Amino acid sequence: MMNFDMKMLASLQTNFSQQKPKSFNKRQRVEERRSQYGRSKLWAPLDVEKEEEKYQKFKKRQEEKMRQAKEQDEKLQKQLEEAELSGQEDDEEEEAKNEIKKKNKPKSHHKKEKKKHKKNKHSKKKSKHKKKKHNKEKRKKKKKIKKKQETGLG
Repeated sequence: MMNFDMKMLASLQTNFSQQKPKSFNKRQRVEERRSQYGRSKLWAPLDVEKEEEKYQKFKKRQEEKMRQAKEQDEKLQKQLEEAELSGQEDDEEEEAKNEIKKKNKPKSHHKKEKKKHKKNKHSKKKSKHKKKKHNKEKRKKKKKIKKKQETGLG
């Protein structure tokens, strides 16, 4: 048995020394990059043309968004101006319509206002009274015990 254990141990040691850690290849690649591009840059320098194309696309998208936002603002401004020109008469008509809608709206029965729970005003007084009574009973019991001990009955 001992020989077998020693053989196993020896084979394990040789296998372990032959194996390289998993991160060995990665470390080696990083070291190569560092030697090529300097200590601060681990990766290859960026492809300038591709980056420039990406930036141009990004700029176009931003400009498109800005233009659409401006168009929406202009539409809203026009609507506001038209509303002001039509005057306050339209506003009064709209308010009247809204009031009529509110009155005609069917009332939903399942959405009743919840009643607030009323607190009992005397609850504190009751609890204080209970505490006092309880303490009084405790004191009486203690007195009885002391009396029994003094008389020697307990």
